Amino acid sequence: MRRKQIRKLAWSNKVIGIARLRDYMLVFTRSPESGRVMAGVKKAKGLSVYGVLYDIDRHAWARIDKKEGAPKARVRRPAKVELVSGGEVQCEVYVVENSQVEEASPDRSYMESICRAAQDLHLPPRYGDFLSYLKSAHREDGRLLLVPTEDRNKSKGMPLVRLYRSDAKERHIGRFCAVQMVGHAARNSGDGNVDEKESWYALGKVEIAKEKADVAAGTCQADQSLRNALGVSGHQCFGHQVSVVRVSGRLSGGRLPSRSPLIQPRALVLRLQAESRHDAEKNYCVLHPELIKTLGLTEGDYARVYAVTPGDKKGGRVKSKAITLRVFDGIGTSIEPLTGTVEYPRPGEIYLDADARQALGFQKEAFGVGELGAPILVRPSLWHAFSSRSLINGITAFVGIDAISFLLDHLLTLHGRTVAILSVVVALLITGLLSLIDLRGRLRY
Repeated sequence: MRRKQIRKLAWSNKVIGIARLRDYMLVFTRSPESGRVMAGVKKAKGLSVYGVLYDIDRHAWARIDKKEGAPKARVRRPAKVELVSGGEVQCEVYVVENSQVEEASPDRSYMESICRAAQDLHLPPRYGDFLSYLKSAHREDGRLLLVPTEDRNKSKGMPLVRLYRSDAKERHIGRFCAVQMVGHAARNSGDGNVDEKESWYALGKVEIAKEKADVAAGTCQADQSLRNALGVSGHQCFGHQVSVVRVSGRLSGGRLPSRSPLIQPRALVLRLQAESRHDAEKNYCVLHPELIKTLGLTEGDYARVYAVTPGDKKGGRVKSKAITLRVFDGIGTSIEPLTGTVEYPRPGEIYLDADARQALGFQKEAFGVGELGAPILVRPSLWHAFSSRSLINGITAFVGIDAISFLLDHLLTLHGRTVAILSVVVALLITGLLSLIDLRGRLRY
């Protein structure tokens, strides 16, 4: 990406623009000839790499081939890239294909030069954050690459995590897990060092894929809301590393409490924020109006909120905590957090007061490490929804008891007590059936 370097290789060159290479990932390999660790790309479905697109003199290919170690270390392949300014361009890309080429951690000064070049060339800020993240988050055993979920219909409204069978343990199957990201780029310290406490845990349900065609080995497919809560969404899947951790507590047993297979409500993973000073009341959370509709709720309905905090890790597991709150869309239209005045409420975020954050296990201070932006799982509270609708439907059903009693008395010629008991049973059955039909229509994914 350094213009000075390309001038040495291609005396006639022109920068076309910044481009994105889809379904490739950034890797660092050791050159078989020089022994130096250099940046390169290799195929990786769902990931992306940003770089500079050059128009060069065709006579320069021999010099560039030699520098890139082609065809031993890398192979020049045709590929399509997407320009940030718009449009697609056919070009040539040097790809790492030889499995014998050793992957290794780059030198720190080399990584710093890449980060400076990305900044000078105005590569997308999120990609610059990812390059900074790489300074302290090189590939480790047990870590998986975070990629998008391809088949989102399998989720049935739940945040879905898909793993290849060799990367998953039997105890993960069909259960809830916490996807852990350590040292997110936005929260790295100035020297690049990352504390284990600076972890984010996003809750999702695990599905095991038996074929590599469905989920590549060494990757963790995660739903959009889950990736977004981790700070990696859309085209921002560049190669962040995550761990999949078992969950105990309110989410143990593999399913959400009160989750009926007849209803299957949608759940969302949102980023935690503090509420506006105008929303000072306790025991409710603030969501964007469209999120309230997405969950199938109306203002004043109850939601169940789940979270995992970094301090809850023990024995290879993390513990989830949950609270039940009423949902509103907030009074204010703007809020002034640490980053300045922003729209309030915003999609993709949930706003809780200090007491609610403390009940979920976060520290009492306004914003502590591991709190601002932490992923929170939200879903409708089925018990509250069922009980509120049962009351309305029950009144309707019991109003008809006299009519039911009259029909049973005349058609079946039964005694009064038997008629009364049957009438109550029928009314209760009607109440439950109407409530389930109502909830299924409103909340089912």
